[in-house]
Amino acid sequence: MLDLRGALLAALMVGACATEAPPWVEVDAAGIDPGPVCVSGRYWSQGDRGDNHMHPGRDCIGCHTATQHGPRFTVAGTLYNAGHEVDECLGYDSDVQVGQGAEVELTDATGQRFFVIANRVGNFYTTYPLRFPLRRVRVFSPGGRVIEMNTPAPHGDCNACHTRFGTITPSGESPGRVIVPR
Repeated sequence: MLDLRGALLAALMVGACATEAPPWVEVDAAGIDPGPVCVSGRYWSQGDRGDNHMHPGRDCIGCHTATQHGPRFTVAGTLYNAGHEVDECLGYDSDVQVGQGAEVELTDATGQRFFVIANRVGNFYTTYPLRFPLRRVRVFSPGGRVIEMNTPAPHGDCNACHTRFGTITPSGESPGRVIVPR
């Protein structure tokens, strides 16, 4: 039985950060299945036309690497209003008030701090040469509230692990989307 458990654990580790739905029903802290949600009620509909607002929630770095199109991001992801929003849903709107956008603070393995501001669909990205793992990743709301990752980020492909369903990885559990604290 231990060999079977070991094999299952290895399979989970290999499949970490997959974008497929987990084989179990996910529940929130209140024990309720959150189901698919899109707080903004708006979706990306412009295909692959090369826009910095494209494909919110999708695996930015994975796609740019596989297709060899677009910039080579070191960190990229999407900020959302809720933890279980669907792919292509337009995320947190940082352009609601100019100069009042949500920010992502990244501290790399050398201790260097870098800030990225999310755009009007919640996408954030940089090509700045950061060194991994990231020691600290924090999201600041325009009102000054902060949320921080519990573990160092092993890479900068945020949406690869922070899916609608969340993932379990060797470095920890991603419960769902990267959200802007309220």
